[in-house]
Amino acid sequence: MKNSLRLSIVILFCFLISEPAFSSSLMIEGAFARASSGHGKNSAAYLSIHNHSPNDDHLIDAKTNIAAMTSIHNHINDKGIMKMRAVKQIAIPANGSIKLQPGGFHIMLMGLKKPLLEGDKFNLTLIFKKAGTVLCSVLVKKVHAMGHGKKMKHTH
Repeated sequence: MKNSLRLSIVILFCFLISEPAFSSSLMIEGAFARASSGHGKNSAAYLSIHNHSPNDDHLIDAKTNIAAMTSIHNHINDKGIMKMRAVKQIAIPANGSIKLQPGGFHIMLMGLKKPLLEGDKFNLTLIFKKAGTVLCSVLVKKVHAMGHGKKMKHTH
């Protein structure tokens, strides 16, 4: 009975984490978004993209039905001040990978249709120049989530 319970817990855990998504040349994994805070209408999605092709590709857009608009963004350091800027695309090198993460590239989710609550999941369609569209499942984590086990440090 104990082994059966352990197996059930492991299976449940696997369903609670985001599943990898695949195309013929790309693998998307670790997709998560931050829960929206208060009456906030925006959030961001983060993920890793692995390109198993001998050719570069580019993430050029993202779509979801949980927000009015999505946009690919990057954080830049402008004379010591971190600013967010929209970018037209993100290059994914041949036989390489890129990580969209807090403080770097990310997908802005603007005009949320309802609050994102920790533990929720939603679909995000990624659009690439060469690979076309890839649908991935995004897990909603805590408001200040940093990804795989990372913790945010604050200094005042």
